[in-house]
Amino acid sequence: VAQANLRGQKDAVKEIVNLSLLSKQLNNTNLSLKDRKDAVEELRKKYPEYLKDMTDEKLLNGGLATVYDKLTESIKKRARATASMNAIIKNTEQLLTIESQLSAKNNDLKKKELFYKKQLAKVQKGGSYKTGSADFEKYVESLQRGIKTIKKEINTLTGQQQGIQLSNIDLEQNIDTVTVPVK
Repeated sequence: VAQANLRGQKDAVKEIVNLSLLSKQLNNTNLSLKDRKDAVEELRKKYPEYLKDMTDEKLLNGGLATVYDKLTESIKKRARATASMNAIIKNTEQLLTIESQLSAKNNDLKKKELFYKKQLAKVQKGGSYKTGSADFEKYVESLQRGIKTIKKEINTLTGQQQGIQLSNIDLEQNIDTVTVPVK
């Protein structure tokens, strides 16, 4: 989450610097009127929603100051939201991989547990090992270790899955669905 916030802040810096430069160009009365109007046009292209109710004259006479802070905050929010959405997408891809691994591990566990039960049943029916023998004990321990190892792997994957899901919940808080445009 912190990385997504940092990435969002870095992405916002470029746009905020650009906004600041356009604002300075707009407000610099030492520049020609054409250069200042060029700044107005560029600002209107980039931020039509914020400037739709302002005339060129108002903007040229310091009107941008009234929306500048709101616009800057909006840029930061949008950058954080975009970075968070990208992180959620990456996390979701990881979740799909983990879910696939979990499915395979659970299937493997079921097979090993079934095999273990079948081997115990064979021994009880007088199979190749004698109950209580050292070889039998080693064999049973080996099967149990295999099952225990798979269970540990499943627990590890489940922990990773839960961690990613919690991260996604935190990342979702950076996304204001009202202000983020749906494409």
